[in-house]
Amino acid sequence: MDKHNTINIWIRYLFPVFLALFLGALIFLMAQFREPPGFAWYGVFWFIGVVFLIWECGWWVAKRLDQKYSWRTATLKRLLIQIVATNILGVVLFLGSFILLNSYEVYIKGADNHLGILHIAVSIAEAFIIVQMVNSVQIGYQLMANWQSLQLEAETYKKESAAIRLAQLQREIDPEFLHDNFDHLKSLIQKSPEKVSEYLKQLSDNYSEHQSKLVGILANIQQALQQKVMVSDEEPTALSPASHKKRFLVRSGNRLFMINVSDIVLFYKDDIVLLYTKEGKKYPVDLSLEEVSLQVNPQHFFRINRQFIIHDQYLSDMKVEGNQMLINLTVSFPKPLMVSQRNISGFKRWLDR
Repeated sequence: MDKHNTINIWIRYLFPVFLALFLGALIFLMAQFREPPGFAWYGVFWFIGVVFLIWECGWWVAKRLDQKYSWRTATLKRLLIQIVATNILGVVLFLGSFILLNSYEVYIKGADNHLGILHIAVSIAEAFIIVQMVNSVQIGYQLMANWQSLQLEAETYKKESAAIRLAQLQREIDPEFLHDNFDHLKSLIQKSPEKVSEYLKQLSDNYSEHQSKLVGILANIQQALQQKVMVSDEEPTALSPASHKKRFLVRSGNRLFMINVSDIVLFYKDDIVLLYTKEGKKYPVDLSLEEVSLQVNPQHFFRINRQFIIHDQYLSDMKVEGNQMLINLTVSFPKPLMVSQRNISGFKRWLDR
């Protein structure tokens, strides 16, 4: 049994037992100083039962409020309603059962123990004290559980982000990168030796950029995975369809509206990042291309070069030109779409997945 479940059992079941027994014995002893003495031994069982009823009423009120008022969005309103409702129920339960028990002693057992205003006032005060003790434990527990839930959600999001970054890393790592480039280098040495120097410089720059990008992604993954995940009854999934955006919020003039991912042909960078729709409209996106690539589904979107992320739904055909690949879309787009040399092998695997 884990620590979290042990705390649950202690708060929900064992604490009220201790509270009822302690307060029951205390009130019974105090009642013996009344003149004539207060309730007999059965008064302890009455008091214990009342404390349990007040305790269970507190959970019943909390459960009903959970359906209408969230601790996250209506904290103050929820707190006030819970305190007022539990105090009213607690006083009614305590005072009502107190009067019934006293009536039993007076009219059934013939005890000379009639209630006075002072007795009723003391009973109401006792009820308030008991309810506040119950509320302090129950509300404190609910706030702690809500905080744990928020923390778990935040840490789960970090893990999902790390998994998405890992998926991106797997797409970025191209085992055929150097192999393809060296094959091209051999051909270049034979056909155009004067271009070898320029090609080697380009290859070096591409490899350095590729390596630094992978190092950055790995650092982000390591940072996310170093965060502790709290123990819960359900293990969060590392990567699910819910992790990917289904729509993007965009602005046009003073209007805001949503664009479904299925209607997006591509994302591209032109001073700022824009998305391009199947209707031929473009809208600014307040994200970098790196952030976009982490938020869209990698099964359907691929970053072909530094400037473009394309949607497979709108691919028409590809044309190989030398060591480059030209992409044609099913919709009109004003700029040429070229797969960068280092991404061609990964792009082919993505298409043939």
